Amino acid sequence: MSNGTKHLLRAFDGASRRLGEAVAALATSWPNEDATDTVFAPLGETLVWLVALDDLLLGVPMYEARRDNDPNGKLLPGLRLARNVIVRGVPVFGVVRRPRTEAATDGPIVFGKTGLGGDRFACAWAHRSGFPNGIRRRPAQESSYDANVMGRPLLEPLDRAMTFVKLEAT
Repeated sequence: MSNGTKHLLRAFDGASRRLGEAVAALATSWPNEDATDTVFAPLGETLVWLVALDDLLLGVPMYEARRDNDPNGKLLPGLRLARNVIVRGVPVFGVVRRPRTEAATDGPIVFGKTGLGGDRFACAWAHRSGFPNGIRRRPAQESSYDANVMGRPLLEPLDRAMTFVKLEAT
């Protein structure tokens, strides 16, 4: 593993840790704190470092084919689209709220402050229809986002993609 790869992995790990802390802090402060303010910067940083690692590995022979055929690797094009959106200042996540009686995957995505009383909530990836039109559209990124990222809990696709990247980087 090159020094550059080691530096990028450490940067990603630090950003990912800060994101996990922000999501956990949200559990005690939301809805009194705006979810966008709490999660936006650490998520953007995490996505930037993840895409930097993906870019570095694209120079490795057969990496792209392995990535696109791996259950965890195939999330990377969708996460690249999310990175392209968030670096333009647009949130790519929301807060999923559900009454305590609903299943974990039910409920609408609600952005920002919302008084929910006893409802449960979790950060989840936003629907692509809310992304701005000025972003270059790549069908492979859009289909990856729709199939593997959209609507999922915020940390799950990142953890899975990083599992793949770490295996490839070693």
